[in-house]
Amino acid sequence: MIKMLVIAPYDGLKELIQSLSSQYQQFDIHTAVANLDDGVKVAERGEQEGYQLILSRGGTAELIECCVSIPVIRIDISGYDYIRMITLANGFSGKAAMIGYHSITKGAQSIKELMNSSIDIFTIDSSEKLPGLLERLHQENYRVIVGDVITLEKARAMGFTAILLTSGEESVRKALEDAQRTYQYIKEYRSNQLILEQMLNTIPSYFAVFDKDKKAIYQKLPDNAEIKEKLLNELQTYCQNVKSHQSYQTSTQLGSTFWKICAQRIDNPEGHQYIFFYILQTLQKKMPPPGLSLAHFGNASDFSISNFGKDSIYLKETYQKAQKFVKLHLPILITGEIGTGKDALAHLIHLLRKQSSSFLTLDGEVADKTGVEDFIQIIDDDPNSTLYLRRPNLLDSDSKKKLSAFLGTVNFTDQHQIITSLCESPDLLLANSSLPENFLKLFGRYRIHLPSLRDRPNDMKDLANNYLNEANVQYGKQVVAIEESALQLLSDFSWASNLDQLHRVISQLVLLTDNPIIRRKNVIRVLKEEIACTSPISAPISAKNKTLEEIVQDIIDHVMQEENGNITRVSSRLGVSRSTIWRKLKQKN
Repeated sequence: MIKMLVIAPYDGLKELIQSLSSQYQQFDIHTAVANLDDGVKVAERGEQEGYQLILSRGGTAELIECCVSIPVIRIDISGYDYIRMITLANGFSGKAAMIGYHSITKGAQSIKELMNSSIDIFTIDSSEKLPGLLERLHQENYRVIVGDVITLEKARAMGFTAILLTSGEESVRKALEDAQRTYQYIKEYRSNQLILEQMLNTIPSYFAVFDKDKKAIYQKLPDNAEIKEKLLNELQTYCQNVKSHQSYQTSTQLGSTFWKICAQRIDNPEGHQYIFFYILQTLQKKMPPPGLSLAHFGNASDFSISNFGKDSIYLKETYQKAQKFVKLHLPILITGEIGTGKDALAHLIHLLRKQSSSFLTLDGEVADKTGVEDFIQIIDDDPNSTLYLRRPNLLDSDSKKKLSAFLGTVNFTDQHQIITSLCESPDLLLANSSLPENFLKLFGRYRIHLPSLRDRPNDMKDLANNYLNEANVQYGKQVVAIEESALQLLSDFSWASNLDQLHRVISQLVLLTDNPIIRRKNVIRVLKEEIACTSPISAPISAKNKTLEEIVQDIIDHVMQEENGNITRVSSRLGVSRSTIWRKLKQKN
């Protein structure tokens, strides 16, 4: 049996290969999700572990070929793949472009002409030219970029809507068949410098040394493989900061353990630079402290705020405020209903301020007194972190007072960006004593409000298609569009938890459909279930043998009776505008 390592650049490809593996009994297939340099690391470990063949795709496969001595089989992109991705791109508003090497674009050009598509195709001969091309396309008002994983990451970081050019079943089958024909044995893995490593391992503390290419050349880290890998990945992200500033200090969280990290740049006489990291445990619990998390990230977490949101007419003022407040280093209060993207906006503000610092979150929904104490302790170990207070009004009274006293010390905000988010009206919370008066004075003066999904009707098409794109990659599906009448149902629906609920609904639709188009009947079925789960009605309303419109009308009639015809209260209770209530009543009459 041939021992094969499959390195998939995205989750959906891994799922597809696993579903086909039982049909190729001659292979002992092991899969891993990794891209570019991370994929190279997985491949190098795989060669050392005795794998005889590697299967990968795109730029990741090219890099792996240069770093291992065992055969690397590439998963190509078929004509069917091009057709699916071009069709999906045509479903977005705005100009679209496909970017790739000649091996990708020559096939795409033929498919484009056959489909009479308006998508523009650009060929590059090196990844170094990609940022300049994306910058030019950004200036020319392109909105959608289709490409491989390399292109996807860079395009998303620049604010484009990015569609991954995925490989379908026919492409994977061809690669597996190629592997059968090209398999061969090559020499064993090279030996390491065992003596030097053994000497370094006698040092009684954790450490890691990275070279100029951010590659760990020596290390002594915890025995737990998962923690070791996460620590190495984390340290690698800090290398550039240490190179620039000579030394660096930060904190990170892995499971229930918090680590203090100190780093120093070392320049040897030949001019080579090395980064030496000392890693110390500062806080360890049997379980992760509830409501407390520490993270580092290089890109914003939610496209609905970070990427697409920049072009939304409803969020332009939000971005303008965020940029001004960050430049002035002011505490920021974010308000909005549940699911409107407050956490994602907090991440974006952090990135606008200082990407290299850590992001420390205290979640008032679940944090207890111990969590608040640990929060304060970690701040002392991490002098430049961004502090995110998520719904602090839900903390107990003593914790709120202690937190306000600590964060309100003189000059505290000179080092730390403080971001607070609330789902309720700040003034109402102050009136009912849910927040100390000095808290809002300190951290609630500069406010940003996020609109509900009901107040962003023209954003539905792009939001839905973006979530569809995400679900395709996650589940290995090839759904290309949402039927216009189905999209209208989504636009008219009253979303109780806004973007969170929409994301869940689109993911469910993509997962359940067996067709490339999401139809109106599928949307009606899923939205009926949503109404049944989220309806605020005290008495049950039957959905049997009724259309979605009839169910909505029954709910409005029921609440109108309970509120004695007061449309303002009906509007507030159902979370829809008064004009929508009037329109539904007019349609009935």
